Amino acid sequence: MTMTEQNNKNEHNDADFDQDVKERKNLTFSVSYSFAEKSLKFIILAAIISGVGVFLWKQIDGRFSLFNESVKIAVLNPSALNEQYLKAHNGNNNDYIPYIRKLMALYRARDVLVLDMNYVITRPSSVSEISYISDTDVESELAEYGINPKMFEEKQ
Repeated sequence: MTMTEQNNKNEHNDADFDQDVKERKNLTFSVSYSFAEKSLKFIILAAIISGVGVFLWKQIDGRFSLFNESVKIAVLNPSALNEQYLKAHNGNNNDYIPYIRKLMALYRARDVLVLDMNYVITRPSSVSEISYISDTDVESELAEYGINPKMFEEKQ
């Protein structure tokens, strides 16, 4: 074989290679309907199970709190409360200390943390301020909680 014959043969092989590259092969695959149906059924079943799980979790968590409830906080402004007390009792300040004891017992029974306004720098809007409650209302609410209001009237 001469050199030109070899070159012709190589060119011929290259041409065959070019023809193979130019022919495009299309790969197609089809998803069978049974696979699609099974997948869809599985997704729907998983969604239903997840929904039932979330519903049951909410029901159980509502009845049996796994996490402690957030602390209820109230702020006591002693000077403002004293002014309101004096207005309600026509300036008579004699029973103010027993009243404060009853009021604090009421907030303790309500499970509220009471902070003194003198030590609070800022107060969020979600924190309420303790306002004046009439003596009879405090005593009746203490009685509802099963607390004897007379025990706070003793001098200590």
